[in-house]
Amino acid sequence: MKRVYRAAKFAKIASNKGKVKGKEFRGGKKKDRDKWYGHTDKNFKKWWERTGKKEWGIGDIPNKKLADEAYNEWVDRGKPSAGFNKRR
Repeated sequence: MKRVYRAAKFAKIASNKGKVKGKEFRGGKKKDRDKWYGHTDKNFKKWWERTGKKEWGIGDIPNKKLADEAYNEWVDRGKPSAGFNKRR
């Protein structure tokens, strides 16, 4: 049984050869993979994921210009919550 395990482990190592770090899908959580173009406010991110995408009719933010527009709109609205209850 150890030989099967070692063979599987070797196959996994061999399959990673030739991949460039940062250029291939590496997994991880969605929130860690999304690009926010400098906007790090946690409440903005939650608002975008839960409300902004539906209102703007797009998925993830494609560029910095749109990220700035969405952030400014969110601020102009008074930084609304994303429709979830906050624990205090």
